[in-house]
Amino acid sequence: MKKIQSLIFLGVFTASIIHGQEEDADSVAQSERGKWVGKPAPVWSLKRPDGNNEFLQNWTAPLGRQLRKPMLQPDRHVIVLVFYGSWCPPCVKQLDPLEELHQKYKDEKIKFFVVDNTELARRLYSDSEWEGFKNAPPTKDLFIEKGITMAILEEKNHFVFRKHEIDAIPTIFVIDKSQTIQDFQKGFTEEKIDEFKAGLSEIIDGLLAKQ
Repeated sequence: MKKIQSLIFLGVFTASIIHGQEEDADSVAQSERGKWVGKPAPVWSLKRPDGNNEFLQNWTAPLGRQLRKPMLQPDRHVIVLVFYGSWCPPCVKQLDPLEELHQKYKDEKIKFFVVDNTELARRLYSDSEWEGFKNAPPTKDLFIEKGITMAILEEKNHFVFRKHEIDAIPTIFVIDKSQTIQDFQKGFTEEKIDEFKAGLSEIIDGLLAKQ
């Protein structure tokens, strides 16, 4: 049943992506932004490529609640959560400007996480006529090749994609130190890289300035 649900989800989601990945973030309906901004971020745990688990609440939690392991990691962080697949050309194009921001803020209380569905999509769509899934490079190898140092989180069953209602990638959620979503972006276009970086920087700067 889980595989059938994943296939249905991926089929709807992929049709949207293949035909509309390079959609400008400005074209996202205001109602879709309004659905997320100001709302609590869904809680998740995902594996890193090294097999260790990562938890959202290691880094952010609602006001009045402790982080997951405050004795080991007591500092609240801003989170930039990127939904990605290496078979998605705009996702790959977005990596360099995101990595620039990752390096810009490397000494600040902020975490960049890339939620990757590359291997899941490859497995579920192994018999697809579209070659993109089969030919997609492993994300870890691609990151090494491109010098990308953002943390990869492996999506194994689309549970986290579904919790965030992802129907196209790339999609970005910016989450503040109290686990509240403060920005939502869908799509990426190279023509507006500078605008993309400036806009995301402005949001991050504002959130980092808050206690």
